[in-house]
Amino acid sequence: MNPTERITRSMRIPPTRAGTRRLMRLLCLPLLTFLLTAGAWQVLPARDFTEAFRRTQGWSGADGTYSVPLLDGRTLWLFGDTFFGGVLPGGQRSPETFMARNSVALQPGREPRDLQFFAEPFHLERPGRHDEWFWPYHGVPIGSDRVQVLLGRFRAIPRDDAFGFRQVGLDLAVLRLEPAPRMERLSPVPHFRSTPDSVTAWGNALVQEGPWTLIYGVRDSQAAPGGKSLLLARAPRGHLARFGTWRFFTGEGWSRDPEEAAILAEDVSNELSVHRDREGQWVLVSGPADLSSRVLLRTAPTPHGPWSPAQNLLTAPEAADGVFAYNAKAHPSLSDPSGLLISYNLNALEPERVIQDADLYRPRFIRVRLEPGRGCLPESRRAGPIPDREGGPR
Repeated sequence: MNPTERITRSMRIPPTRAGTRRLMRLLCLPLLTFLLTAGAWQVLPARDFTEAFRRTQGWSGADGTYSVPLLDGRTLWLFGDTFFGGVLPGGQRSPETFMARNSVALQPGREPRDLQFFAEPFHLERPGRHDEWFWPYHGVPIGSDRVQVLLGRFRAIPRDDAFGFRQVGLDLAVLRLEPAPRMERLSPVPHFRSTPDSVTAWGNALVQEGPWTLIYGVRDSQAAPGGKSLLLARAPRGHLARFGTWRFFTGEGWSRDPEEAAILAEDVSNELSVHRDREGQWVLVSGPADLSSRVLLRTAPTPHGPWSPAQNLLTAPEAADGVFAYNAKAHPSLSDPSGLLISYNLNALEPERVIQDADLYRPRFIRVRLEPGRGCLPESRRAGPIPDREGGPR
């Protein structure tokens, strides 16, 4: 069995036709070597973060790319499907490469350095299970060494392309960080909804705001083009696991019934971010509902809207010939006056291509600003002491 067949089979995706033509390495593209101005928005490459996640040993690529600021100044990164293994000089993944259904990384300070990666802390019966698995949504810290993370539970379904999966549940996990990240508890979230043509999940973005944890959800109406809609719930801060305390925004007030949640915005992606900037406005960053590879930004005066029309900050320059960008989100705790840090994920419609060219399956980062010192940036974050750490795959 050749390496392509072995890795593709581990992904439970039917192998595509073998081809000898290689995609020109995206590293050689003039990737964001320009300054893009859309109205007053300035979009610049964030090469420090992009290069930090371009790795040739251990963790070698993933999607997801949520960030959670921890109470001691560190950052927890949450990823979905992840490749672990080497990358050969020609850019191919090495034969020993395997895929984990999720991974996490710990970043000790504000700079993307000394990252430590850990494979599949969220699993069902066993790590590496590929017929049913967890992909993480967002999380919030609940102490110095624990984080609550909402997990989408997914199951494989028969399809002949890279989208042979469906969300079948939602769980709340407690992730303990010391001495290495591991899952302590897992609780099914009763507010998850699934019908033959629609899935409603929660935790696609989380925001700590005063006495509340704001819980953004997405209703994915799979039969309707662009039918991914933003919803909002809240729970008392520190009590996400008390599901009976969740209340759902109806457009006029708060209800116990998740079925009464109002649609706040349409044409969003399944993964997204929301934060409040230093000017007091709320900022929503997402992709579109389709695979058109755009990075969209909306603003609102309150966490529930009304949200402005989506502004297209960027169409990913890497997106062409079956390569697409998706699930853009902001990382406000890692932003500074140089701009709001935003990531987007890259992938290919043919699974074989992300094996033959490792650079096709890694997050990319940009910085966005309106004017120097203003626009979309959160209040400054104060970092606490950073403990020394050792171990974990690099």
